[in-house]
Amino acid sequence: MKRILSMLALACSAGLYAQTAPVDAGFESWTSRTWYFEPKGFLSDNGDHVYRGVEPAIERVSDAHSGKYAVRIHTRKRADDTLYGTLYIGSPGSYGNEGGRRLRKRPELLRGYMKADLKGGEAFVIVFVRDDKGQVLGIGSNSIDTDIPAYEEFGIRINWFDPDPDIKAEYFSFAAISGSSNLETQVPGSNITLDSLWFESADTAIFENGDFEEWDSLVTLEPVHWTSSNYQGLGVDSVSVNLSSDAFEGKHSIAIVNRKGWNGTVKGNVTNQQRIPGSMELTGGLPVNNNPGRLKGYYKYKPQSGDRASIHLTTYQGDGTVQEDTIHTLGAAANWTPFTCGLTYFGSDTINEIAISLHAGDLRTGAIGPRLGSLLMVDSLSIEYGWGLGVTYLYGPSISLFPNPAAHDVKLVPGFGGKYNMLLTDLSGRTVLATHGNEGEMRLPIGHLPAGMYHVRIQSASGTAAYPLQVAR
Repeated sequence: MKRILSMLALACSAGLYAQTAPVDAGFESWTSRTWYFEPKGFLSDNGDHVYRGVEPAIERVSDAHSGKYAVRIHTRKRADDTLYGTLYIGSPGSYGNEGGRRLRKRPELLRGYMKADLKGGEAFVIVFVRDDKGQVLGIGSNSIDTDIPAYEEFGIRINWFDPDPDIKAEYFSFAAISGSSNLETQVPGSNITLDSLWFESADTAIFENGDFEEWDSLVTLEPVHWTSSNYQGLGVDSVSVNLSSDAFEGKHSIAIVNRKGWNGTVKGNVTNQQRIPGSMELTGGLPVNNNPGRLKGYYKYKPQSGDRASIHLTTYQGDGTVQEDTIHTLGAAANWTPFTCGLTYFGSDTINEIAISLHAGDLRTGAIGPRLGSLLMVDSLSIEYGWGLGVTYLYGPSISLFPNPAAHDVKLVPGFGGKYNMLLTDLSGRTVLATHGNEGEMRLPIGHLPAGMYHVRIQSASGTAAYPLQVAR
């Protein structure tokens, strides 16, 4: 049975720290989420809108001129700006919309039906025709600056730069925009609705799905109770977070991979925080009744170009003050490997929430940054309580100590390779045992020490870390 994100056995046996929020710490629960719909054969900036925390700009509506559906393109209000919507064929490039669909014959007019509710703003419909080398052969556009309450037919004539009819058009690209690039003419709530588009020429050319009857949906699987980074790359690259049947225990683990995103970064992550509506900001975390001592779990990691996975832990007091903000890193691991991330408390204040974020790339200042394709898998998280104050945990190696608490001997098993130094100190910082290891585990004799809390400090090429050890009598 998967462990819930708390030391459940300790809480039940001692009646101490009950969990106040359900959390899927084993990543067994997933749900299917539909982010937006898009007319088949078209692209949009819906993914960018979702990334920015606003509703998708492109909407499928039953208010159609003919058939079942039409497309409505919205200008949305965001907390600090206004985002117009764009529906297009082709792809955005350095010089505007590029690429497009292949044509068999040269069209003269783009025709269709439109409604508009512009709230005093301005909208555009634009057509480019190019040859197979990308050279623009013709262009046409229509500016809409008045409301059109009922469907009206419109026509956009394509102006040819070379009127020679023997020059055949190879590709066309299309864009419909609910606002203007002039910020003063973007009005939240403005929208245009299009239906029944077709090309007119000597013979009518087909505008595939110009009636907007066929739609695709963008759907991802999302871990329940967690916020994934999938929204950062919608419509740009494949999703960054998914379930995996390769689990340490149970049926599923979580797989996090660095992908391209709307903001140009390549980071995959998941967090137990939630997004603030209309924003890219995150808030909240896991409510707790006492100060957690450390986060534990199991992971696999396949890095690219020397990357390292990161676990970001942030704890908050009742007024929202950050008590601790630390980053722990994990190196390559081909098999399921235990990890432990400790927390630091320099005062006696009790925290109320802990935010846990898992990243497939290195977040540390000065690091090389997340690398495209680095893959992190995590399973079976748990939080343990009850460790003392003033324990410092830095980015560094993970170790296992058992038994803990202990009375006579402790086995130390490093989760890394290479030589390392070990210092055992009491709470005052005084060293009571010092030794070194060269690969593999070591035995720590502690039978002569007084009962109490100690720190096992590890120094290696992987970094420096400290872990609590309780000596019991």
